Amino acid sequence: MRYIDNQEELGGFFTEEYYKSINYADYESRKNKYKLTANDIVSHFNPICLHKPNASVLDYGCAIGMLLDGIRLKAPHLHLHGYDISKWAVNNSVSNDLELTNDPAVLRKHHTLTTALDVFEHMFDDDLVEVLGQLKTETLLVRIPVKVNSDQTNDFHLEVSRRDRSHVNCKTKGEWIDFIEEQGYQYAETLNLFTIYDAKGCFCGYFKKVDI
Repeated sequence: MRYIDNQEELGGFFTEEYYKSINYADYESRKNKYKLTANDIVSHFNPICLHKPNASVLDYGCAIGMLLDGIRLKAPHLHLHGYDISKWAVNNSVSNDLELTNDPAVLRKHHTLTTALDVFEHMFDDDLVEVLGQLKTETLLVRIPVKVNSDQTNDFHLEVSRRDRSHVNCKTKGEWIDFIEEQGYQYAETLNLFTIYDAKGCFCGYFKKVDI
């Protein structure tokens, strides 16, 4: 697999064709899966942070908003926002009740929880440094496919992760933790819920931002 090696190509990659490619051929039929994940996230983070008055959730890399729609159904009191680089995804939201945008200004709004599930592997380090620096979030939840050994060269552990040309950032779990902490976050906990969990080929956990 030849992974994309420049930002220009990466920025134009997430079109309708991408969302209907081999990894996302059934994307629009995954609503129940996302609903279950949304239930897990709300149940886990409600006592941690989402019980607060005016609590809000930003889904970074929201695509067409399936996770946010599940959160909306589970916790209609939460203020929800979604950001994605893909204009096609934002223009094809699963619900008219969701606020999805391509405008990175939403990152600078205060959010109680930011979710970034299967997103950071699609981004180069320089862009991640910028995004993590801009984010005004109390808590950051990530799920990222990983390599197992630091001496591997851009070799994801899971075969499904190797099939996507836009998976341009490959680190071990420890390397991801160190990288995110260097941007002003403190690692809080590995997540092991029913539908969203840490595994050998996937890092799943959350961080607290040190200084918002």
